[in-house]
Amino acid sequence: MQADSPRWHPGGPAATPAEQHALDQLRALLPEAPTTFAWPNVTFIDEQGRLSEVDVVLLHRSGLFLLELKGWHGEIRGTQQEWRIVRPNRADELVPNPLFATDRKAKRLQSLLKRTLAKAAKGQHLPFIQAITVLHGEGSQVKLDDLARAHTYALDGAGVTGLPRLSEFLNAPATDQRNAVDGTRAKALRALIGAAGLQASPRVRKVGQYRIENREPIAEGPGWVDVRAAHPTLPGQFRRIRLYDVAPQASPAQRQQVERQAQREYLLTSGLAHPGVVAARDYFDDPEAGPAVVFDDDAHSTPFERWLEGQRDSLTFETRLALLRQVGEVLRYAHSRGIHHRALTPTQIHVVEKPGQPVLVTVRDWQTGGLDPDAASRTLAAASVWATSGGADYLSHDNAVYLAPEAWGAHPYGAPLDVFSLGTLACLLLTDLPPAMNLAELQERLSAGGLDPSVELEGLPDELCDVVRRATHPDLLERTPDVDTFLSELSDAERVPRHDIESRCRPARSPGRGHPGRHLAGGGKAWFRFHRSRPRDHRRERSQRCPGTQGGSRPSLCRSATGRS
Repeated sequence: MQADSPRWHPGGPAATPAEQHALDQLRALLPEAPTTFAWPNVTFIDEQGRLSEVDVVLLHRSGLFLLELKGWHGEIRGTQQEWRIVRPNRADELVPNPLFATDRKAKRLQSLLKRTLAKAAKGQHLPFIQAITVLHGEGSQVKLDDLARAHTYALDGAGVTGLPRLSEFLNAPATDQRNAVDGTRAKALRALIGAAGLQASPRVRKVGQYRIENREPIAEGPGWVDVRAAHPTLPGQFRRIRLYDVAPQASPAQRQQVERQAQREYLLTSGLAHPGVVAARDYFDDPEAGPAVVFDDDAHSTPFERWLEGQRDSLTFETRLALLRQVGEVLRYAHSRGIHHRALTPTQIHVVEKPGQPVLVTVRDWQTGGLDPDAASRTLAAASVWATSGGADYLSHDNAVYLAPEAWGAHPYGAPLDVFSLGTLACLLLTDLPPAMNLAELQERLSAGGLDPSVELEGLPDELCDVVRRATHPDLLERTPDVDTFLSELSDAERVPRHDIESRCRPARSPGRGHPGRHLAGGGKAWFRFHRSRPRDHRRERSQRCPGTQGGSRPSLCRSATGRS
């Protein structure tokens, strides 16, 4: 395909010369065929108001695809969830598998096209939009297993090894004839994509004094995305900016609800002064683009579960409890100011590691929070800001098993919610497993009067198991009343002699039903071994539902990035 082909519809210039070179190479691979069209460097706004930037939307004889180009250099290895980029004389870089973020964009584009098709009142079948990752870093060596490199290809001519070439994918027949495209269907889909309103990728959006030149999300959640922006006057300083989604057709009431969510994040944390609280620095509201909240961006901060994955084999029993205590101390500080998080899960926790300084645990995403009645009556903020339902409304359901049953009620009280989350986090830290794989299993396990980590790790001190059971009791009257009590009970449980724990921890039930034991190093040598099992073989179920968890790696509540919506 030539640069001036009517089938090549660039939305705007590439961000870098390397990306433009990659686009030129990709275009050269495409045939001048009536079934092939491409839209590089475009942006679309979905039904929720989320702006998504796309490297290439590709219509081809085998289907409709969304391509993400990555120019990473070095050796790339890792798992289905996370990749590690290894380069000489540089620290390793951990990045999420880009297929997951690209797949989320593909699903949003699918919804937009379905809505556009419905307005056109046509009975056309829309093909499934498949996410594809294309690596083009010159000379990169890819050492991923079959699951980790699913739907990932090397750009022809870039010298990338360890992956099938993109041309092989383009020349292959459609894997599902329902998605195959002939000339007639290509013409209709081209018109549909044109009607959907794809636009050139905006180069810059301003939030206050900050210029957002790279809109690629560094994190995202229900109703928001985080992007990184350089400080306008301090070289090398960055801010994390949370952009809240406002749907294009949002009513005034719906827009006010989004604004209250953003305002709550700012108002709840702006007065807190604790190193473990990730507090907002500023708030802006653009009448067109919607509200935004500005935070410091710490380059040494790592998501909790990612940090645990990297440190898992070196964490001592005492260190795990110390991490739990740090989270509890952050909550105790916030509660003393009348502020409750109400939706604390591993996603809201980060670990900060700086050379020569102790490890610091931080808690973020306080837009789910609330004030106790006394504090709310003293604040100058409008009462409507605090008049919200539970924090679970603003949380991905992937982490729902860390929340108390009452979190889904209309106006749950905050302190018991945070105590329950501490109990579920204790399960994760002690067993390397989430408290349950889904809400049905959580309800089943809670029916015994709270979560019992000894189901996963037999031999844990009874005192410690009792702390977790009381904190996660489904009955509010039986649950640990506050964070102060939880931390006090945790201190009592920690007084169990270390040699006691060593001698009592052993394989839970049949060794063949659990994961292989894992040593936790302590004092320079491995001294503690985790063994896991369940009454039924949940590990096999997890492997089937989330293939990236095979072989003893940490299970996660993931969805397949390549499944159909």
